[in-house]
Amino acid sequence: MHPFSAASDVGSDINIYPIRKSIMSVHLSSSKHASLFDAHGLKWKRQRSIINPTFSASKLKQMSPLINDRVDRMINMLSSYCESNQEFDIYVLYKRMTMDVVCRCIFGIDTDMQSNPENMYLKQAEKFFALNILKHPIYKLRLLIPEFNTLFAHLLVIYNHFRRILNKKLPFTIKMFEQMPLSWFLDNIHKIVEMRVEKGDQDVDLLQLMLDAATRHKVQ
Repeated sequence: MHPFSAASDVGSDINIYPIRKSIMSVHLSSSKHASLFDAHGLKWKRQRSIINPTFSASKLKQMSPLINDRVDRMINMLSSYCESNQEFDIYVLYKRMTMDVVCRCIFGIDTDMQSNPENMYLKQAEKFFALNILKHPIYKLRLLIPEFNTLFAHLLVIYNHFRRILNKKLPFTIKMFEQMPLSWFLDNIHKIVEMRVEKGDQDVDLLQLMLDAATRHKVQ
């Protein structure tokens, strides 16, 4: 099956998908700010129905030029390595290209991460995937006392919020109390969404398709 066809079939029968409650979504599911990842029941069904057309084959094919551009960047890098007879790790290059495609096609972010390993989006993504949530104290408490899931979720959110404020007010604490990668991504994504809505840009990316769908359906 073509990947675009497979993606467009996601959610074709949303009633068959089970509700997966995570430690972070327990206390957010009933909130008016609950996202697609946090909402449950009818609220999740409504949001999924609204966003589902975004993943149609025709919409996703619009992003093919963006993907091709990122692939071309990687090919140019490979050519450069070959011409200079320089060794390289293909796995590392593929990771950078994948993240580059995600940033451009989903959020419209044009990065230089394929040639710059110090790019912040790349660094935070590496930290996120290297994080072992099973070793987190709050996650262990959640497994030990599942009845207190909501409390533990609140504690995790408060803890991360405290670290974010501390890092902002006292920059020298960043290394001691570094913001969690997921929180870093959420903060930056919120800024991107607000900027896109304010400027009214019409980029060809997944974020724009979702914003268009949300606007048409007046999602609160």
